[in-house]
Amino acid sequence: MSNITYFSNNNDLTSDESVQSTCSGIYSQIGHEENWQNSSEAITRTSNSSKAKGSNHLENSISQTEDLNQFYHHLINTESVNLPRYGYMKFQPEINNQMRKNLVDWMIELHLNLELAPETLYLAVNLIDRYLEKVKIKKDKVELVCITAMHIACKYEEVEDPPIQDYVDITEGCYSREEIINMERIMLIILGFNITVISPYNFIQIFAKLSGESEEMFYLCQYMLELALLKYKMILYKPSVLASGALYLSHIILMKTEDWPLKVQQYTCLEDEEVISCAKDMYISIQKAGSSSFQAVVEKFSLPEFGEVAKIQIDTNLGALLQNFESNLNVSF
Repeated sequence: MSNITYFSNNNDLTSDESVQSTCSGIYSQIGHEENWQNSSEAITRTSNSSKAKGSNHLENSISQTEDLNQFYHHLINTESVNLPRYGYMKFQPEINNQMRKNLVDWMIELHLNLELAPETLYLAVNLIDRYLEKVKIKKDKVELVCITAMHIACKYEEVEDPPIQDYVDITEGCYSREEIINMERIMLIILGFNITVISPYNFIQIFAKLSGESEEMFYLCQYMLELALLKYKMILYKPSVLASGALYLSHIILMKTEDWPLKVQQYTCLEDEEVISCAKDMYISIQKAGSSSFQAVVEKFSLPEFGEVAKIQIDTNLGALLQNFESNLNVSF
């Protein structure tokens, strides 16, 4: 499966029709429906066998790991694997940044309604971006790609993933069960069945454990990270940088301090300028969130179960402070 190299270059994106034809040929080599089902179900079995029940399986593994430094650096060393590349959108003839934002906003609402694990959302968005990086798709197929990405992510991350019929009902019958299964085949083949990714949420969990952050701080970081999912530009930042930017900005908002927790400083090894740039972009997003037409993240983090952090009043003076970060701050990582 991993030999489908001719989809790898942004300036040579393959059309959706060509992909359908190519994958049909590959699928014929895989075998019959039951063989595909066994292959697809193996994703679920492999994932679920390696994690405890519940959504926070990474936190459970961290609590059993004595050497957090080694675990953190494992994430740092592998975080670049299976990340989408910024710039693919200019090669998509029928979709744009705004459409992507609308779809991710819808997925965040869907994710909340289905009560899924945080990791599932990050993986689903990753799968969408990586698929769009490789394949030109028509506007009427975008929602199918999104719903299928959520389906694949649920198989990988959830202990009990929703049945396909739920997605058929969610789309009000726009796509059949067979269409979703077929798109699942195509996406997995195009992505070489490589669906294990490191997300910013993984790093936030580690940082929170190291520094003993409050629940409010943790939810505020999550709020910023999910706002970042909406913004196509944020693909430029690696997961560790996104998590660091969110934690740094959260500290300034809640603690009124520019100092990092000492324990977090010991583990991070990132460039000041990159984190500062990310924090600036996050500040802009959080400032505009209330007036945006995309309200799924704001509404989610206005709920009591997420600490109502979207209701926190952001000091407008932070804008001037952020503008002077490069010259005035000496952040040690």
